[in-house]
Amino acid sequence: MYGQAAAATYDDLTGNHLDAVLLAIRSLRVRPGLAVDVGCGTGALVRELNRRGWRARGIDSSPDMIRIARRRGPKGVFAVGDATRLRVSQEIDLVTATFDVTTHLRSSRRLSRLFACASKALRPGGALLFDCVTPHDIDRNWGGYLQYTCRPRWRLVRYGGRLAPSTGEIVYDFFVPSGRGTVRHQREM
Repeated sequence: MYGQAAAATYDDLTGNHLDAVLLAIRSLRVRPGLAVDVGCGTGALVRELNRRGWRARGIDSSPDMIRIARRRGPKGVFAVGDATRLRVSQEIDLVTATFDVTTHLRSSRRLSRLFACASKALRPGGALLFDCVTPHDIDRNWGGYLQYTCRPRWRLVRYGGRLAPSTGEIVYDFFVPSGRGTVRHQREM
C-alpha cells in the first residue's frame, strides 16, 4: 500500500495522530508490558511506547515503511507482516491498529481475522486499540473534496468523497522529488 513515495511523507502526514493514540492508551489503564503496533508505518508509536516503558514491536505490510522504521531504530523490533496473520510467541498486553489500519483491510473477512488474531495474542486483561471509518462517518462527513498539501520534501493531492450510502473513496496522490528533476509518484485509494 505504502510505497517509497508515500513512506517518505508518512510522518508529516500523520500529524497529531500520535498524541491522540498515546492519550487513548493512557485512558485504557493498561500497565506497560509487551505491545505490538499493527500497521506501524515508520515506527513512531513503537519508539514512543518504548520510551515510556513498554516493550513495543511493530509490523507493517509495507517493506518501504519497515525500512524507514528499522533505520530509525530501535534495532530488531520491526518486521514486514500481514495484520490478519499476527502470530506471537508470548501473550501481549496491548495491540494497536490505528491510523486507518482497519480501513485498509477492505473486507469484513480480513477485519474479522485481525480481531481474531489480536484476541488470541492478548493476555487476559490486555487491550486492543483501533480506529476505523464507519458507514455513518462516510454518510455524514464525506462530501466531495479536493485538498492539496505542499511541503518542502513532498506534495500530496487528496480527493474523493461519498460514492453511495455507506460507501466512499479517497485517493491520495503522493509526489516526492527524487533528484535530477524526477519525481516519485505513489497512489493510495
